[in-house]
Amino acid sequence: MATRNHSRAGGNRPRTHPSGAPVKRPSAPKALKRPLAIGAQLADIRQRLAMAMAIAYVISATLKAQDADSDADAAQVLQRHVGDELGRQIERLDALAGRCHGGKS
Repeated sequence: MATRNHSRAGGNRPRTHPSGAPVKRPSAPKALKRPLAIGAQLADIRQRLAMAMAIAYVISATLKAQDADSDADAAQVLQRHVGDELGRQIERLDALAGRCHGGKS
């Protein structure tokens, strides 16, 4: 059975913040405080989705190459429900970005 540690008042864990003092949260770097243009934000999102899609397809191909039934099923689910959906969302982003750059709203 564990014994209580009576060496600290209030329990076993040391206090990390003085009581009553407000907790300061770290601020974002100055470069991130400026709002990015919509086109730049869309391009950043698109790049991240494209990377995730590429990773999903590489993992899917790896699972298929292992030639086990459950791996092939998992690869199919990953490809159809993750990779293909990411591709559709990238296409939607491209259309939105085109509208932004074309001056249409």
